[in-house]
Amino acid sequence: MKRTRFIAAVMSVLTAIMFSQAAFAAQSFGDVPSEHWAIESITKMAEEGVLSGYTDNTFRPDNDVTRAEWAKMLALKGGFATDNDSVYFDDMQNHWANEYVNAVADCFEGNGGEFNPDSPALREDVAVSMVKAAGYDVSAADISYIDAFTDADDISDENAQYIALAVETGLITGFEDSTFRPSATLTRAEAATLLYRAYGSAETSDASSPDTAAGTSSGASSSSSSSASSDDYTSNVINAMIELSNGDKINLELYPDLAPITVANFVSLAEEGKYDGTIFHRVIEGFMIQGGGYDLGFDAVDADNIIGEFSSNGYDNDLSHTRGVISMARAQDYDSASSQFFIMHQDALYLDGEYAAFGRVSDDESLAVVDKIAAVSTGVIEELGLSDVPVSPVLITTITIE
Repeated sequence: MKRTRFIAAVMSVLTAIMFSQAAFAAQSFGDVPSEHWAIESITKMAEEGVLSGYTDNTFRPDNDVTRAEWAKMLALKGGFATDNDSVYFDDMQNHWANEYVNAVADCFEGNGGEFNPDSPALREDVAVSMVKAAGYDVSAADISYIDAFTDADDISDENAQYIALAVETGLITGFEDSTFRPSATLTRAEAATLLYRAYGSAETSDASSPDTAAGTSSGASSSSSSSASSDDYTSNVINAMIELSNGDKINLELYPDLAPITVANFVSLAEEGKYDGTIFHRVIEGFMIQGGGYDLGFDAVDADNIIGEFSSNGYDNDLSHTRGVISMARAQDYDSASSQFFIMHQDALYLDGEYAAFGRVSDDESLAVVDKIAAVSTGVIEELGLSDVPVSPVLITTITIE
């Protein structure tokens, strides 16, 4: 199997560069508009012949990717030989994807001699296949990377080391609610993005060192990161203070040289009073406290989306998600953060490179307030689809900038 190209690209993904959407106009699908969150991944991978659409010129990005489709994408993007016509699985006889499944057969597990090509690919299957394709030594996996997930028990024992290594190397991440969801499916857009982030585009995926860049899935137009390196961003600090209705205060130091867009957005919202009267609406002890998105009546804060300043989106940001670090919450789209932020109660390093950390709690007294909030009783508001909501509101009176 050809693994060299994969390994080199995985090493380079954390220093990704961005490509202009305009450069990808040649290949398009009727149901993937230019503003789609995965436009870059889908377009470039289609141009390279790694994935294809349907006869009606659609891509159907929200459809579940099947195991056969994933095998084809993995085989072609990974440079595996696809000239083997043997039938390794009982249900692959005369199947359109047989040659691709053969190429990456060692990266998958069959089910009683069957591949189940038309079943949805699951997150656990996808993560394991990527690690196997890379040829990593799973005996060196740090299992603590999955222990941090609240649903770690749902990950099969035989795949635990593969999942841990996939998370550690940035091939796949968990979700904001601290789950991994091993049995969840992926959409075709998500699958395209995973591979594109790992390999990059054809013109960059032959990288041979961590300092060589590979493409990402954001679709933002800047060609290089504007964020500062870890050597100098703490020399320029903006101080902020979160004041709570009970008199408690959380002092913060923000790093505009590390995440200028993120810090400017936070400062602007604070100075405009957008955070006044908002709440910490999501609290998970041992993980993080999240706020800045809703008022007491659960009306959302009106704020524009900003570019996500983190490595998977093409920005150098090496501030790790350790205890006390403040970072921006977002939806699936890399550039969907607006007003919601979260403060780490404990370390969650699997968030590194996937969320825009932009500062930290600056003193022990403030960390004690974070601990106090993290310990409150929480519940579920089913009609709003919200969980981990404090039973007694934790109200932000204001956020001041010094």
